[in-house]
Amino acid sequence: MSVFAQRTLVAIRAAWPAATVMAVGMCLSAVLALQQQRALERIDLQRHTQQAQSARQALEMRLDAYAVMVQHVANQLAASPEMGQSAFARMAQALRIQAQPGMQALSFTRAATQRGLPGQDQAFTARPGPHYFFIDYLWPLEGNESIAGLDMHDRPSLMASMVRSRDSAAAVVSAPFALKQPGEHATAVLVRAPVFALVDHQSPDGEAAQPLFLGTADVSVRVHDLVQDLHERGFLRRLALAMHDAGPTSPLPPAGISPLPLYLGAAWPERGQEAAGMGDTGQVVLEQTLQAQDRLWRLNFIPMGTALSWTERVQPLVLFALGMLVSALLASLAAAWWRRHPSSWAQLRASSRSMRESDARFQALFEQAAVGVVQVDAASGNVLHVNRRYCDITGHEAQQLCQRPLLALLAAETLEGDRVLLQELTAGQRGALQIERQLRRRDGTLVWVELHISALGHGPSRRLMALVQDISARRHLQQMQRDGSRHLRMVIQRLPLGLAMLQDDGRFAYWNEEFMRLAGHGATAGMDGDGWWCNMCPDEARRLRMQRRFEAAQARARVAQSLHSGESDSCGTLNCEEYQLMGSDGRTRSVSIGGMLLDEGCLLILQDQSQRKTAEEEIRRLAFHDALTGLPNRRLLVDRLQQALASSRRRGRCGAVMLLDVDNFKAFNDSLGLELGDVLLRMIAERLAQSLGPEATLARHSGDDFVVLLEDLGKDSMHAASQLEGEVQRMRSLLQQPLQLAGQSCHITMSIGASLFGEQELSADEVPRRAEMAMYQAKGMGRNTLQFFDPQLQAVLRSRTAMEQEMREGLVRSQFVLYYQPQMAHGRIVGAEGLLRWNHPREGLVPPSLFVSLAEETGLIQQLGEWVLGEACRQLAQWAADPEMACMVLAVNVSPRQFHQARFVEQVLQALKEHGANPRLLKLELTESLLLADVDDTAAKMATLKAHGVGFSLDDFGTGYSSLAYLKRLPLDQLKIDRSFVRDVLSDPNDAAIARTIVALGTSLGLQVIAEGVETEAQRQFLEDQSCHVWQGYLLSPPVPVRSFEALVREAAPLQRPPALSPACLTQPAQHRPEVVECTDASTGPEVPSNHS
Repeated sequence: MSVFAQRTLVAIRAAWPAATVMAVGMCLSAVLALQQQRALERIDLQRHTQQAQSARQALEMRLDAYAVMVQHVANQLAASPEMGQSAFARMAQALRIQAQPGMQALSFTRAATQRGLPGQDQAFTARPGPHYFFIDYLWPLEGNESIAGLDMHDRPSLMASMVRSRDSAAAVVSAPFALKQPGEHATAVLVRAPVFALVDHQSPDGEAAQPLFLGTADVSVRVHDLVQDLHERGFLRRLALAMHDAGPTSPLPPAGISPLPLYLGAAWPERGQEAAGMGDTGQVVLEQTLQAQDRLWRLNFIPMGTALSWTERVQPLVLFALGMLVSALLASLAAAWWRRHPSSWAQLRASSRSMRESDARFQALFEQAAVGVVQVDAASGNVLHVNRRYCDITGHEAQQLCQRPLLALLAAETLEGDRVLLQELTAGQRGALQIERQLRRRDGTLVWVELHISALGHGPSRRLMALVQDISARRHLQQMQRDGSRHLRMVIQRLPLGLAMLQDDGRFAYWNEEFMRLAGHGATAGMDGDGWWCNMCPDEARRLRMQRRFEAAQARARVAQSLHSGESDSCGTLNCEEYQLMGSDGRTRSVSIGGMLLDEGCLLILQDQSQRKTAEEEIRRLAFHDALTGLPNRRLLVDRLQQALASSRRRGRCGAVMLLDVDNFKAFNDSLGLELGDVLLRMIAERLAQSLGPEATLARHSGDDFVVLLEDLGKDSMHAASQLEGEVQRMRSLLQQPLQLAGQSCHITMSIGASLFGEQELSADEVPRRAEMAMYQAKGMGRNTLQFFDPQLQAVLRSRTAMEQEMREGLVRSQFVLYYQPQMAHGRIVGAEGLLRWNHPREGLVPPSLFVSLAEETGLIQQLGEWVLGEACRQLAQWAADPEMACMVLAVNVSPRQFHQARFVEQVLQALKEHGANPRLLKLELTESLLLADVDDTAAKMATLKAHGVGFSLDDFGTGYSSLAYLKRLPLDQLKIDRSFVRDVLSDPNDAAIARTIVALGTSLGLQVIAEGVETEAQRQFLEDQSCHVWQGYLLSPPVPVRSFEALVREAAPLQRPPALSPACLTQPAQHRPEVVECTDASTGPEVPSNHS
């Protein structure tokens, strides 16, 4: 090989490292520059995207502002739909319409029927259909003359937006359309809001009336001007914009429908075409979607230039240049190094360097080891070498430790045993030795170390290598773990949760103190689960149910455990369930039992739910009761009112709601203070609660208002209102008693408004509202009054109240009289029934049907009954002096309330004694309903009076609860066939059969039978044929005054007076009757002034 060739080879060998370094550096520089360029491109795209989003948000805010403006105009038009063009113009000027970007005109498109169209415009009337929509008001008129009076039917897209606005009752945006007004850019949209007439009445069926659609308030917006405003505000810097209308949001437009163009910027690369995605020019299109009220607009943006600064744009070039510079420097260094180090010299130096590095690594390992390393002479046991770590552990320097025994620093307690172990190791009896000992440092402190000693080598050079590790921290950690375990056990023992380990064999292995409190008295070390359940729940049926629930929970946990057996945490969890357990204190409490399945059994977790239950009850109470008075609040009142309304509809019974407002409560508050005002409200609530029955609901409405809910007041509103007045009287009687408050006597009155329900379909909101209206009416009438919502019912109740007062006055002024209806037997008048009449000074003679029921409701029936008894006895005593009238039997009715008085027997006997009447001529008529209340008491009273000679008749027999049992037990003398059976006895076979049965029943029981309501001779003859010979009715005479009755008796009397017949003989056949009977053997009977005519 020539010298030139050798030099060339050497040059190539010397150049290849530099070329390699240069090539690698160039590649790395190019890669870094390319990555930086791509990162900058992403930043540029992100900035353009953010700018596009800002432009979309600005456009969306502008459209929302227009919608708010047009909604405001719609509200003004709804309030004044006929404001006129001038008022409309003033409103538009006040809103500064022309100052808003893109706004072309503000208008009101009116909806009208053919009847409501302007008379002078005949173009509308020619259009078919009932409704017309035309621009009625417009501002500004200048420049918009072409659209004044425009018919929306001529622009279908605008008509569609009007329909959407009407149906949705919200602001909408129309599809794009071309403006008729002059201008270069004609594309525009309408923002319109519906105008509805204000309706405050109800439809005839009771529901809220539908609002009347008057038209829409419209703002026409020129899209080009709207986008130009974005340009001027800098939102479209370096962006080209194209906008399209994608159609309404609901319903979505059919597939395949192309979006309508809204705007195409001048900088858009392909004008007249829709661009999406990557255009032909390679530019990226950024797409944004904008919801313009009820329509979707699609906004496409194309970046027109870069958003990067010039310093950012040159970063890839700078990075590549710096990389190339560094690569060139490294290449030159590699070439110089290669030329100065021939290969052989490099190998020698590399070998020497390796040996030094190995020694250095060994020494570094020895010196810098994380544990102390000690070399010990096996023969003497003295230390030869130590590392730095061992010196740090002991606190001594290396010179102080060398030539000293290894065990010299160990604690003296274990020194002798350690020497024996070290000797065994040296003798080869042990392979290695590992012990933990305390080592005394230079400062006298003890430190725990772990010694690992092993033997190295053989013969005289045998050495021991000891590794010493400071384990003080580990021992401290272990101690902490032990202490932590102890503390953990203490914490577990005192946890507020009960913990217990139930083993697989059913026995308890562990429990804490809370478990003992909740359920631990039933668990002992030798007791199984069944025994524990027996102690926790003595009731066998409930215990079995709880055990089955617990076993089912365990089964579910085992299934879950088997499904997750491959996972690291595969223990099954027992879901918490509540059980009623008896605790160690003997109390039964609600306990939540959960837990988890472990390998050694089931860990039970018990939690006392008593406090939670108490808290829940308190929360529930506060949610439905007033905090001040403890009464039900409005929420609970509404719930109970809804139930009461449903019950009223179902049962056909009336109820009522009363709203009670404390009169002048503000004056009490101002004079006494808020705190005493609250005390006063509580005292009033207590008084009201005392006056109401348990079935009533008393609630606090608000402030000083209370609400009373009453149910089951009667079948009709009249009776319910009467009952309600009685409740109000009881409340007022309690409230009239003074309240002692802060040493003062407070007199309280209340204005009460009442609303009845049951006869009308009313909601739970309407009933209290009516009561509130009535309450305000009561306040307006002078406070401390009761007012009903229904004006007619109020008038009737006022009339009933007046009638009650007039009846009381009538009793005092002797306005009541007895009328007498004769009773016939075998063609002879043998007695009469005394019937009450009211001789009213203004109304004249008032029949009992108009006042007896009111008397029964108000309790006046007792006073009237006493008067009737006294008047009947007085009349009997007066007749006793007249031979023609001396044997007349007089029957009077007795009301149930009067009969069940404790003093009734005493009243009857007192009346007979006071007037000297013959008791055998007095007959008391009773109804069947009276006999059923208390049969024993009724029988006792009748027997007492019967012993004095008073007779009894069972009135209206067959219309009530007819029972042979009380006919047998009670000392009756007579059965009276009700007029309802007598009236149709000739035409209705059922009534005829009933009449025959009553006669036969009375005859078989030895009772006299009398028929009332006999009006025809045929009826009398039928009764005669059935052996019923005693009757009364209009066939003979209606009820007449006493003088007329006496005259009737005298006119009907024969020349020779026949004897009066007893009740018994009237039921016997004629051939067995006695010729003469004492007139004192008169018949008998029962009830009070009733509504008999």
